[in-house]
Amino acid sequence: MAEALRAALAQDGRGVVLLAADPELSAVGLHRVLRAVRRARTARIELALREPHGKREVGTVVTALPLEVVRKDDGAGATAIASGRVHVHVDGKGLAFVHDGRALEQLVRTPAELATMLERIARAYPRERTLRVTIGDDATLATLVDLLVATVGGGKPRFAAVGWLDSESRSPARPDGAADRKLELRAALASSRTAVRIDQPFPLAGDDQGRLQSFAEQLWRCVPELETTVPAMEARIGSVPRGKPPSPRPIISISPSEKPSTWSFCSAIASSASCCSRVMRASIISCSEPIFCS
Repeated sequence: MAEALRAALAQDGRGVVLLAADPELSAVGLHRVLRAVRRARTARIELALREPHGKREVGTVVTALPLEVVRKDDGAGATAIASGRVHVHVDGKGLAFVHDGRALEQLVRTPAELATMLERIARAYPRERTLRVTIGDDATLATLVDLLVATVGGGKPRFAAVGWLDSESRSPARPDGAADRKLELRAALASSRTAVRIDQPFPLAGDDQGRLQSFAEQLWRCVPELETTVPAMEARIGSVPRGKPPSPRPIISISPSEKPSTWSFCSAIASSASCCSRVMRASIISCSEPIFCS
């Protein structure tokens, strides 16, 4: 099967396989198909799903659910998916999620449970856009389809891409209740939308004022990285001398208003998202390069 598939892919040139399978396909049959797909060096599998159309008179439509076939040597895109922070293993028991190398105790078995879990993950990891998947030998087609429908299906997919890695890439972490509690904490931190009060003795020039306000409003996306309860925060604007003779230029620092000495970091006004991913790594944070406004 793998050789015939490889020849067909070489002739087509796109590397994409549309898998239209009987919903009752056995786990053994699915395993054989997936093994052939990987051996044929397929780039993507699209699982065909027949579903009702929104308009009754149209009847049913066929939706293709994309599953990227990831190999670690396939370039930047594969590296991005393989290094994703959220991983799910699909097998006959259900869906086992892992975040940042920590395996959840809760096993997802139904579409309703999956929807709840994905909503929690989306809050806990608001900047994560890819999901990496490993598939066990006893995984069922129905479980795999449910996962893809919930992650990359619909008009507004939760993830930009779901990538399937080989079984050797499965996380070795053992299920631990602490991982569930940590995920809940991260989700709660993001859900609180921690606001930043701006303590501003003078307005910033030009567009800097608007960028400061935008930074304060979007900071909640970074707060889950602390993985600890965060008090109210405030942005304080002061000035530092520049050159000789000294002339003031504003510098902005963010700190919890209750404990200003606990941690602080300089805000990257021009690129708050970059600063977020670069500096928010632990409960004690500092910017390597202060960002000044002119």
